[in-house]
Parts: sequence; structure tokens; C-alpha cells
Amino acid sequence: MTKDGGVPIIALGASGGQGLIDLCTFLRLLPAGFPAAIAVTLHRRFDVPSALREILQRSSRLPVRLIDKPCAVEPGVCFLGDPSRHLAMNENGLFDLIDDPHRKYRNATVDLLFRTLADHAASRTTAVVLSGCLSDGSNGLLAVKSAGGRIMAREPWPSIFSDMPRNAIKLAGPLDYVGSIERLASRVLPSAPASNSGIVDDGYTVSGVLD
Repeated sequence: MTKDGGVPIIALGASGGQGLIDLCTFLRLLPAGFPAAIAVTLHRRFDVPSALREILQRSSRLPVRLIDKPCAVEPGVCFLGDPSRHLAMNENGLFDLIDDPHRKYRNATVDLLFRTLADHAASRTTAVVLSGCLSDGSNGLLAVKSAGGRIMAREPWPSIFSDMPRNAIKLAGPLDYVGSIERLASRVLPSAPASNSGIVDDGYTVSGVLD
């Protein structure tokens, strides 16, 4: 529990095949009974069935729950939405789904989740950008940071799939932590120490990584 008595929330945003690998790796590192809720958003096609829940469950000791109605935040559970209805938090502090028939949030589903958490649960939210293309998540990180939450990203590397963390560092920095998936998983809880803002694992500065 956080100081205000709420359940800590770890929000993960990713895109593409490498983003899926990151999510599986991250979940594999968390123990059963992890004392926070995990909220996952991954860019997916909205017009075909998704096996994301089953894929993540194979990598996770936590139950992975695909929600279909407003749902209370629970520790030790991984929550995700349907590809055509986006995971968010509503004004009552429940995980909920936002219909998007006109694809308004097509490439901004991570921002949507992060922004709604900033509005309704910022003090207990850690928002994390993992691998993916483009810049989804950057504006949401800024919202979480401005509202008092913590923000992190996977360390970038020379690939198009590092666009999301690279843009997060550029647009939302300084972040509370930038590092490998393994080290992110050990630092996401509010009680865990973070590195100095703007420092990446293994001694690289953010400016060096972005060059």
C-alpha cells in the first residue's frame, strides 16, 4: 500500500514485437503476490482477435486479466484491455475501457492510460515506457510526472524499436530511472530506490545514449 492507502500501480506501455518481448520479460521477473497492480497497453490491430492475455500469462506468475467492465485495482494482478477498447482509469479510481470506434487513440493508447492514471491515481503510479516505434507514452509520462507520479523507461539502443523510450527521454526527461528490463523490474515499486535522474545503467548518460 502507498502512503494514502491505495494500491500501487505499475503502468507499462509498449509497441510491436520487441515491445511484447519486453512485457513478457518484465512479467517473468515479478514474483507471485507482487504488491502492486500491473496495467499493460500494447499497440495491437483492433480488427483481429488477440492472444495477448494468453501470451503474457505464459510468462507471468501473476494472473493476467482481460477486463470487460469497470474493475477494482488489485495488487498482484496484471490488467489489460481489448484491442478495440482501451485500458484507462475512470473518475472512480477503477480500471475501465474506452470505446474508440473512430480510432482516435490508434497510436496513442499508452498516452491515454498514463494520462488517466495521472488524473486519478498519480501519487501511486509508476509509468514505464518500453520498446516501440514513434512517441506514444511521452506525453503521458509528462502528465504523470507533473501530477506527482514516477516515470521510467527502458534504456534505448540503435533500433527503430527504441523510438518510444528514446522520445520519452527527450520529451519527458529527466526520468526517475532509465535502465534494462531487469533493473526496471527491481525499481518500479515506490519503496524501491531509483538511480539519479537522467542516468542510465552501466554509466552511460542520457545525452550519450541519445547521440
